[in-house]
Amino acid sequence: MRSDFLARWTVLMLLLWACGAFSAWASEQGAASPPTPPQGAPEAGVVAEGEDGFRVTEKDVRDMIDFFSTHTMFQTSEKEYRRYTVQTFLFAREAEKLRLELPEGMVPDDPVQKRLALANAYVQYRLKIMKLEPEAIQSYYRAFPERFLKDPGAEKWRTNPMPFITEEDVLPLSEVASHIEDFIRQQVKKRVEASVFQELMAAYRVAIK
Repeated sequence: MRSDFLARWTVLMLLLWACGAFSAWASEQGAASPPTPPQGAPEAGVVAEGEDGFRVTEKDVRDMIDFFSTHTMFQTSEKEYRRYTVQTFLFAREAEKLRLELPEGMVPDDPVQKRLALANAYVQYRLKIMKLEPEAIQSYYRAFPERFLKDPGAEKWRTNPMPFITEEDVLPLSEVASHIEDFIRQQVKKRVEASVFQELMAAYRVAIK
């Protein structure tokens, strides 16, 4: 029973991440194309290839489409599926190179699901190592003190439509800084995904056919 729940939870989390990642492409359509790899005779069934043996095939794209068709009602164009499959393969490969570990209970047997999990792990890794200036955290803390009240259920906050919040009313920054960091990182997740995708495309000189 627990393993079935974990399997369903794994699929749900991966699909939520994956569907969100699709939407990042629309704003990146005008981005500069990465360098074109050395030209040669194109191989039948190859969607994308680059240096260091990177390759994505038509079958890989079809497997991705079948996975989403089976588990969700989400649909998009074949062109975006191709781009998304390439992105997933790039991210998953970097995760394997870094030997990133998947969360406990999230090691799926399905190869597509496992690749999605690895890709998501790599995105989370890039978000984690992204530098955040202390000023950004402090600014958020000062701008939204109502989110850090020591006692949000107190009479003062229930009855006064415009209560005046003092320093004594809020939790100290040291206690909430990590939560603010996590929140800010998730807000820029789509931008980071798009940027990292372009970075890896250029690094491996990948071209989508």
